[in-house]
Amino acid sequence: GPEGQARVNDLEVSRGTTLETSSLAFGVYAPAKNAQIIGVDEEGKVSFVPSPWVLRYLRNNIWPTSAPLHADLRVAVHGDSMLPTTVTDGLAATLGREVFKGSVGGLTTRSIAALQGGVPAALTLDGGEIPGSGSVNVTTIEGEWNNQTSDVRTGSLMGVPGTLDRNGGAGYTFTRFLDGGAVTVPAGSPFIMDQNTEHRSWTHIIGAGRNDWAAMANGDGAGTGILERRAAIRARVEMIEAMAQFLSPIHQRCLVLSVHTGTSQGTGTDAHTIITRFNTELGATFGDRYVDLRRYMVDHAIYDAINAGLLDSGSYPTADDLSDMAADTVPRSLITDGVHYTSIGWQMKYEFLARQILNRGW
Repeated sequence: GPEGQARVNDLEVSRGTTLETSSLAFGVYAPAKNAQIIGVDEEGKVSFVPSPWVLRYLRNNIWPTSAPLHADLRVAVHGDSMLPTTVTDGLAATLGREVFKGSVGGLTTRSIAALQGGVPAALTLDGGEIPGSGSVNVTTIEGEWNNQTSDVRTGSLMGVPGTLDRNGGAGYTFTRFLDGGAVTVPAGSPFIMDQNTEHRSWTHIIGAGRNDWAAMANGDGAGTGILERRAAIRARVEMIEAMAQFLSPIHQRCLVLSVHTGTSQGTGTDAHTIITRFNTELGATFGDRYVDLRRYMVDHAIYDAINAGLLDSGSYPTADDLSDMAADTVPRSLITDGVHYTSIGWQMKYEFLARQILNRGW
């Protein structure tokens, strides 16, 4: 106030007063002595020194901002096996830019979000604490990964730097880098991977949901009713929203891709119903950041391949291709195993994605 006074936690403090408060402003609440008030300046502003508990809270709940706020022309790709090395390398060559491959085959949306950083992996530890030294077993993890990527991720848990290791599928362990006091870890605590913050300013391509369609169809185990399925679909969309919001605050440049339908997943199949509903929800959520890649691959990719001289116009599209397209799914001449693309299919995909980036002036 004008007389050099302020009110903190219903206590009036004058300039030069030092006291301890039982709860800290700006929404951090905890046991006593969260901060020590060290004074009130001429304008009545309070200065304080946060306690170790508050510092740990901030370290584990407020994201680092080491990434630059401006847009970066480099591209980070996060997804599953529908964004393989063929696509990321082709994208890099087409754009003439560095492209980071964060995509891993076989991953669900939850795991993709953990590796990207939008929804960190959530850990529960054996005994509920990090010991003073050595490793501790992880009893449950949300956002696990598989053997198609490195077993080990570095990062921090409750502010303690260390490694999270899947041990070849034998079970996850967390190992701190430096010895210290034991640290309590509540169930479901976030493990912040170092890689999460390394690409926040890059332009992102997010392709998630392909490995979730069966779970969405089953309502995540709650049933196959409309409401159960809708809730499961919405849960994935919200994870992808978190991935987009995690990007550097100024630009948040990302393309969110529609999910692909395979050869046997045409109109009338459960897969087609769920995937197209999911894609509709993505389109409504992300607007001009949504890219309907599935629509392009169904309707246009094979003709672009013919026009580029990659397929013979006298032989393609085949009768089966036309049948697939009539059933609203990708023509099988662009697919090898019912799901993944041929080399020509991959090329049509990364060239299309490159055009999407360039057309947006990114």
